[in-house]
Amino acid sequence: MSRYAITEHAGYLRDEIRLSAYRAALTTVVKPGMSVLDLGAGTGILGLLAADAGARVVYAVDDGGITEVARSIARWNG
Repeated sequence: MSRYAITEHAGYLRDEIRLSAYRAALTTVVKPGMSVLDLGAGTGILGLLAADAGARVVYAVDDGGITEVARSIARWNG
């Protein structure tokens, strides 16, 4: 994975306004026990937010090199 890809994703993760909006939307839509698909998951942040909102299981799918980073982030967050 290129340094650019990591830098790009780091920018997304630092955007507190965007993340707050995503968290609010997912909290509204995701109900406890739901299954969620995070397609084009990148770092998996939206899947983690869905899990925080009560999703029973999250399927995070991506075909890019960021997948290993997403796995590590998911493990670190339980």
